[in-house]
Amino acid sequence: FTFHVGEAAAARLYMFPPYGEAFEGATFMAELRLNTEGELVNAVEARLTFLPENLEVIDLAQGGGVLNIMAEKPAFSNTEGWILLQGGMTSGFQGDGLLGRVIFKAKKQGSVNVAFAEESRVFLHDGLGTLAAVSTEGGTYTFLEPRSDIPVILAPYHADENVWYKRDEVYISWQKKEGALWSYAISRDPLEKPDEAPDAPVGDVKYENLGEGIFYFSLREKKPGQELFGPAAVRRIMIDRTPPRAFNVQLADIEGESYAVFSTTDDLSGVARYEAAGMVVSTPHKLADQSLRGIFEVRAIDRAGNETVAVLPKQNQ
Repeated sequence: FTFHVGEAAAARLYMFPPYGEAFEGATFMAELRLNTEGELVNAVEARLTFLPENLEVIDLAQGGGVLNIMAEKPAFSNTEGWILLQGGMTSGFQGDGLLGRVIFKAKKQGSVNVAFAEESRVFLHDGLGTLAAVSTEGGTYTFLEPRSDIPVILAPYHADENVWYKRDEVYISWQKKEGALWSYAISRDPLEKPDEAPDAPVGDVKYENLGEGIFYFSLREKKPGQELFGPAAVRRIMIDRTPPRAFNVQLADIEGESYAVFSTTDDLSGVARYEAAGMVVSTPHKLADQSLRGIFEVRAIDRAGNETVAVLPKQNQ
């Protein structure tokens, strides 16, 4: 790209949720988002900083976001405390959209800021590489001392809250206590918490055909003799049942040798890997059969295990 700085409206890079609480040792998810404020843009370079003494990145992915051209793979350093996400949009983008998701781990009690660095940039879709003016809003997260009075939530069909699953039937359980009341809710909003009204059934709750996406089950307990419900325990559940988008395999000649070129996107969890002949491959991939008498089959597999197959037909008899 060639970049030019010009007059442009301010695009906004921000984190959602902009604030939150987690217990020390727990993980939580935050989204990196872009609001173009009415402008048509086609590239983003988002750089963020954080204190590595307090916070650790467990995972960084752009699945389901507006970026369909990745200049480089998303990267982060838990030693130096930075995150980098950069890419483009083939036909430009206007509106509010997801750039990527970060799963953090709370390492140390206290408050920590995750901020966009001054080097973060957004480019207009004008053919000139014009830099848009950018405003940024990071996130502030507070990490608390673990408490023994918080209910433990189990989700046996979705055992690891940092992993995507295909199954959209969700079973939630927790230990019942005699005389206790419970209030709970399931929502796509990580900030939504249960109200002060008791719910039933208790101890075991099943949600069928929940759909796809990221859900948050939150649970509050009111012990016998208490006037109010206690703080909420939260369990994240991630469901993706849709395979990556259909794609084609192209044949390319690179320095006199035949290569397969392929790429696709996934609208939710993100493409985890490509496989061919049972091995993980990347594009461009040098074909083992340089005679081109056989077919080449590649599978795009997302983070939930859904897959889409594309085939390069044989070129010679």
